[in-house]
Amino acid sequence: MKKIKYTILLIICILSISTVSKALPEAEFTKLLKEYTYKLDGSLELHYSKILKINSHIAFNNLYGETFVVYNPAFQELKINESYTKQAGGNIVKTPQNAFNEVLPRAASGAPYYNHLKEMVITHTGLEIGATIYLDYTLFSKPVSYNCIDIDEILQEACPIKEYTVILNIPADQELNYTLCNLSAKPKITTQNGIKQYRWTFKNIPAASQEAFQPVNRENKPRFIASGNKSCKEALEILKSKIQPVLSPENTAFAQKLAEKAENEREKVFCIQNYMVNQVNTIDLSLENTAYTLRTPDEVLQTSYGTKAEKTALFAALLKANGLTPEPVAVYPGNLKNKSKGINTIQELKIKVNADKHPLFLSAMYQPAESLELRGGKDEIWLLSDSGIRPLTVIQSEGQIRCQADIILKPTETTAKGIIDIQGGLLPMASKNSLEKHIKAFSEPFGQTTESQISSESAVNYRLSFKANSPLVSQDGYIVYNLPETEQGIKSWEMSRLNTDRKSTLEIPYLITETYDYLLSIEPGIEFKSNPVEIKKQNKIGSVNIRIRQINNTIQVHKEIQLSKNTITPAEYGDFRALLTEWQNPLGQKLIFKKNDINK
Repeated sequence: MKKIKYTILLIICILSISTVSKALPEAEFTKLLKEYTYKLDGSLELHYSKILKINSHIAFNNLYGETFVVYNPAFQELKINESYTKQAGGNIVKTPQNAFNEVLPRAASGAPYYNHLKEMVITHTGLEIGATIYLDYTLFSKPVSYNCIDIDEILQEACPIKEYTVILNIPADQELNYTLCNLSAKPKITTQNGIKQYRWTFKNIPAASQEAFQPVNRENKPRFIASGNKSCKEALEILKSKIQPVLSPENTAFAQKLAEKAENEREKVFCIQNYMVNQVNTIDLSLENTAYTLRTPDEVLQTSYGTKAEKTALFAALLKANGLTPEPVAVYPGNLKNKSKGINTIQELKIKVNADKHPLFLSAMYQPAESLELRGGKDEIWLLSDSGIRPLTVIQSEGQIRCQADIILKPTETTAKGIIDIQGGLLPMASKNSLEKHIKAFSEPFGQTTESQISSESAVNYRLSFKANSPLVSQDGYIVYNLPETEQGIKSWEMSRLNTDRKSTLEIPYLITETYDYLLSIEPGIEFKSNPVEIKKQNKIGSVNIRIRQINNTIQVHKEIQLSKNTITPAEYGDFRALLTEWQNPLGQKLIFKKNDINK
């Protein structure tokens, strides 16, 4: 009996230890420090320090076994002040010299011009569960062409942070604009020897969420932004001066040859964009990495690679050489409506160009481009035109897919005739051929398209008229017919599996209404076996309405979902999930038929 009691007690202890270990994060930052010192001569010192407690094998085998520091020796110098590991038993293991290795940053591997950049790989030694990593280094930066306070930091890591300190030292007479997002601490401000110091201390910052569909602009994350510019317009003036869309006569002739077969301005633009995206490699180095300098468009064209800013300048130069009037575009997160934004806070660079009287907003890095209206006020758009720097107001639109079809069900096949209206900017900005492929893809769920015709009311509203047929396959005398649903709407988001709860904000790509109205006619030889369906659900996020009913030899199907809120808080997630669950209910997606012998 005693053995049984001891066994039970041992099991309870093991379970308790297991529960505690599961509650611990993989690792935890005891302290994290970032100190920026801006000097009168324009130089900058970044002091970084971390104390990181290791709680699991994953932490030192996958997450934090190494630290990576990218720097540019042309104007930066890295000094390691301290690096060691304190093991669980208290033993100190100093990082040996051969654990500091300089390599070429991966982003610069395909760019000989930037092969002088360095990435210091610091391999932390003596790691074990319970060990603590200590690292302290300073990165010294000489004055560059953009000598201004410009900081944009997400103050969050993959593991929680007990204490995060941010210090900013600037000349006492210098202006400072700063913003804290999802943080409420006030700075401690002191002035001594002509230096004004701002010190923020943040406690217990949680680990960054790994859930899917995080907001693109990261407005749910703790963020620190600071700028010495009087406004973001001042920062954009500096950026604009660096983007010089000028080509040599020889390369101007090359640019014109790129688009010589284009039938109109729109096709000319997409010929050039296709070249930029597919023939000029993108080097993922920031302006900060390159000392805020850009190579000339001629140099970028000759080498067939460039940073995002360099490719944007070349794209503008190629368009300009073809008689068009391109304007660089800076995209900021729309939630940062203040003057603390600088160059580093720019989320994306694009080019605006009018082609055949229609404005196009295109990237030199990817295609096709999504309509700005789908995100609307979530982004803040600034035009860097020759007439001046100015913001562009974009009114958010709702994507709409409306499909009407008459479908005839025969024992071995279906034939369909229908109309699909695509509105609200759901179609990307693309060349004529590419756009037509995108539109025609909307009818693919109906089977093999035999006829199709495209018409448009405007640059963002299109109608596809089509005819299609599809084979019907029976099994054990029954046919399962999947109601057609386009792959370009909600289905493209791949949200078929949603967790029961969520801890972080969820963002869907855009607002949308999808509507399907089908009239299915049943020919002799098959019998409808599904029960009538009536699903209605409405809440703060939107609504779902599904109705399937039989009237004599026809089946009427109406399906509609409307999502009217694209940023979903954890408190609203239950409502959002309820709508998606009803929309994906198999009762509203599949119809069952039985094959009959018409000779009996």
